[in-house]
Amino acid sequence: MLNVRYNPKLLICILTLLAICGVNDAAIANDRLESVVQHEKYSCKNADASYTYIKRPERALRVFVWAPPKPVTKPAPAVVLYHGGGWNGGSTNSLSRSAKYLSTAGYYTIVPEYRIKNKDKTTPFEAVADAEAAMQWIIDHTGEPGMEWDKKRIALMGSSAGSHLAMVTGLSNRVESLKNGDAKIFAFALFNSVYDGSPNGYGKGRLGTTPNEYEPYSPLHLIRSDMPPIQFTHGKKDEIIPYAKAIEFKKRLDELGVEHNFLSYDKYTHNTGPYFSKSSWGLRRWKEGIQNVEKYLNEKLPKPSEQ
Repeated sequence: MLNVRYNPKLLICILTLLAICGVNDAAIANDRLESVVQHEKYSCKNADASYTYIKRPERALRVFVWAPPKPVTKPAPAVVLYHGGGWNGGSTNSLSRSAKYLSTAGYYTIVPEYRIKNKDKTTPFEAVADAEAAMQWIIDHTGEPGMEWDKKRIALMGSSAGSHLAMVTGLSNRVESLKNGDAKIFAFALFNSVYDGSPNGYGKGRLGTTPNEYEPYSPLHLIRSDMPPIQFTHGKKDEIIPYAKAIEFKKRLDELGVEHNFLSYDKYTHNTGPYFSKSSWGLRRWKEGIQNVEKYLNEKLPKPSEQ
């Protein structure tokens, strides 16, 4: 019979190694998540449906839709996801796995295209106009076959410039159905955002150089005390949008008394989890990020509304 003596230091070392090597990964894994990971290739071509929501001079723009598992609880809540890319590039495909995963949690998920500089020779203002037009289209088509979402239970998610579009769309009062109360945003879930639209923020004046020009397009200046709750993340090593801008944004939310959850990461750069990656570190970051979104939205999700 072995005579094993209790060694507290050894036990601590073993537990630490287990945490580093796999326990944390197991904690952020579930069957739905793993089923999304297992796809060899995944893009918006795998969406359940796509629709043209507007025709612009440059091109027709589509929304890609994933439906919740059947039978769908009608009306189901919806999440609209805006991709990043600095208003210059980026692709809806970058959020396709995130959209798929959130749909397995019971949400309709919708990823809109919008015009970008590299492809369409447009400015951030056109990107905002498209994001807002997509939102109005989504609201207008509530209840149609394959679109049985609840227009009064919509969440907005985005990354980087996509977070900017999400906040501006939800707060600008330019989407008529949000302005008049016909539809509602119940939460924001954002990653490494563009907060400040002034010349002191990202873009350095692309949204205007005077307050009258940039404030209607600047989340830092649009946030208000009665806005929906917001979860946002930022990495301290972000090389594109300084971490100080996230702190400035949080301070303003605190001043206004806005309900919020700020997730700060010491080692992250300009990617705090919205985009799928097959690298071990990137995959873990995506799993953690998208499950944080799911948890937050489930916590803030109101009861079904009467259409």
